[in-house]
Amino acid sequence: MSFPFCSSTSPPFTMDTRRLFYVLVLFMAAMVVFMWTYTIQINITYTDNVKTSLLQSQNQFIRNIKEVHVQSPDLTAHGYPTGVYQWSVNEIIKRRVKVDENETLLLTFRLDARNQNVSIVNVSKVVDPPRSPKPSRRRRRRQSNSAPKEPQNIFPSPHTNASTNGTKPKYKRLSDEEDWNNLPDFAKSLPDNDPNFKFNWTGLIEFRDLLEREVRSSDLFVMTQRNTPVNSTVRYFVDKSRYVITDELNRKLPKESPFADKRFRNCSIVGSGGILSNSNCGKQIDSARFIIRFNVAPVMPEYRRDIGSRTSLVTCNGDRLREKWRKFRTDYNIHRFMGHLDQYDPDVYIWSQPFTSSTHTNALLQIHDILRIHNKTQRAIYNRPEHQGLARSFWRRQGVYEMNLTSGLLMVTTAIALCDEVYIYGFWPWLVDKNNSTIRYHYAHRGITGGLRNRWHHIDREFEKLTELHHKGLIKLVTGKCQDKE
Repeated sequence: MSFPFCSSTSPPFTMDTRRLFYVLVLFMAAMVVFMWTYTIQINITYTDNVKTSLLQSQNQFIRNIKEVHVQSPDLTAHGYPTGVYQWSVNEIIKRRVKVDENETLLLTFRLDARNQNVSIVNVSKVVDPPRSPKPSRRRRRRQSNSAPKEPQNIFPSPHTNASTNGTKPKYKRLSDEEDWNNLPDFAKSLPDNDPNFKFNWTGLIEFRDLLEREVRSSDLFVMTQRNTPVNSTVRYFVDKSRYVITDELNRKLPKESPFADKRFRNCSIVGSGGILSNSNCGKQIDSARFIIRFNVAPVMPEYRRDIGSRTSLVTCNGDRLREKWRKFRTDYNIHRFMGHLDQYDPDVYIWSQPFTSSTHTNALLQIHDILRIHNKTQRAIYNRPEHQGLARSFWRRQGVYEMNLTSGLLMVTTAIALCDEVYIYGFWPWLVDKNNSTIRYHYAHRGITGGLRNRWHHIDREFEKLTELHHKGLIKLVTGKCQDKE
């Protein structure tokens, strides 16, 4: 039995009919797109020179619209394109539109609703300064090498090398320095546990306001359903790719930040440095209202005399998950992770940065599900990557140039916004203490250098900046032994 439409001698679709079929499909698709397109026309009257410009925008339909968003490929005035923009309803838009060689208009307008005209709010003239000819690439490189840009440093330091604009220390790499006599003067200037230390409340309030304006920790420290809506995109901090927020992920996020409108009387930020060993600082650390630790550091009984036992928030990064728990690839690894969390308080927050790099996103987002499946009361919260970028930009203006801030400096930045008084323990980026005794990088690890060789961070420069904040009374660095209260 044979079927005519399967026969090679009489095919039902010849080349011409196939082409006609594809043309019809494309035509129908074009008709669908045409049905969802429209044009917004704005008549702009410029009173000074009595000029009228026509601004046209061909707006395209976006599928799965839950909120009105309009994508405009071109905004033109007298033939001059001004780029691609994203609009939303009732959003105030400001655009510079070039009318001729010597004249530019600044348009302020608002999209009222879909398929409706745009309301002109204001039209003003922009006077652009004259531009000098663009230098060649070789000249730009020569200028950048000869005259580096001066950072806006609100805390100029007498300890940094003036020839490098405060961006590099005068001393060698930390991992090579094991002699107390060769450490920089600012490290030696820190008292062990100064009983006469006083916070500078006036300077602290000003610095806190500055940090909030430029870093926005109160809004970006924690991803919430409000600041991370469904179908929005998050841009990775390192590889710059984008992640679309799904409804499943959005439901995992808190509706509001658990720290919104909260201020703690005092906070302890507990680093994992070997300087904490034999420090007797446990009681002093635990006396704070809010306690931050890093990288799911152990708080087992043998360490508690020096590091304390309480934890309010602990950070967890992807490298730590990979090295110690293999990114939860097996049930055994998950079981070990759950056992590790038993040493923390039941209401602790596990804070991580899943959108720093796409390498660790899935593993870090799993923490929420693992805690829920095992009926843990501890909660997973996540950081918005914009927070890292704003913090890095802020500290670069203060002379701390590095590829990425350490979680330590990021937490100090955030704690200043959350706490009246910030006490810092376990931050010490050298391999010797003040008695010229060799110490380990981590109080609980046998390795000596640890993160001192991390190419991403320059913890020596960060520590110098923290020293400046200490001397100005904005934070208190505890680098010596604490008074034994037992």
